[in-house]
Amino acid sequence: MRSSGTRSITPVRTPSTVRPPVVDITVIIPTRHERETVDVLVERVRRALGPTGYHYEVLFVDDSDDETPEAIAAHEGVGSPVRLLHRRPGTRAGGLAGALCAGFADARGSHALCISGDLQHPPELLAPMARVLIDGIADVVVGTRYVAGGESAGLGSAWRRMASAASRDVTRLALPRLRATTDPGSGLFGIHLDILRGVELDPRGNKPLVEVLARGNWTSIAEVPYRFGARPTGRSSASVAEGLQFARHLTGLASNRAIRRRRRPVGTCVAFGMPSGDPDGPESSTLVLSYGN
Repeated sequence: MRSSGTRSITPVRTPSTVRPPVVDITVIIPTRHERETVDVLVERVRRALGPTGYHYEVLFVDDSDDETPEAIAAHEGVGSPVRLLHRRPGTRAGGLAGALCAGFADARGSHALCISGDLQHPPELLAPMARVLIDGIADVVVGTRYVAGGESAGLGSAWRRMASAASRDVTRLALPRLRATTDPGSGLFGIHLDILRGVELDPRGNKPLVEVLARGNWTSIAEVPYRFGARPTGRSSASVAEGLQFARHLTGLASNRAIRRRRRPVGTCVAFGMPSGDPDGPESSTLVLSYGN
């Protein structure tokens, strides 16, 4: 593996002398200076997953220098199924991708669902995404903005939407295996953690799903359309520097012979009833696209 200036990470569970409760789903939420959304996130995740009967935990992987850790710890302290993994300055290698890899390694569940900490991803989709994984429908489930029912208006300007679409097209061209999903750069996704067993990840930048799909041992993938919302607070971390970093990372993945040799799954289409993902809107029946060998 080529040197990248960041440490490669293999998600390995750390043995513990305390036997934790059985957990079906770990919801991994990376945060940075998002204390204002923590309470809303915890409540919406509870409303989404509580009625399912699944045992879940919410793992915040926090890279903040403000009061966000205290806001998270307040929920942990009153017995909510919430845990805090705070990465101090100097231990934040890999940015967003590195934070999610740290979450994979620390997850107590057999499945992980990844969602942003800024409320641009609808937590209401966590329940149907969990069902896709737990029922064995697919190894990976991806929230997509690029099929019927999906939308990327939350990106804001037309320029950002065009840049996002171009990035998606280039990624799918460079890595044929990732053509199994219409949205390889999505930050809303879930995986069965067994697909990372023995896999060495090289996390960098703000598109961790690309790394997971390129290196992970998955054979089936499903998609759930969603509407990408506007940030209620703060500013996006997207920048030209992030774009250049991703381009370098994508080039490295595309030049990796082992990754290039991996077989692309063949697609089939399966329909499921899904909620709209809008807590204030009507329920709607949408489509999940399932791909497998």
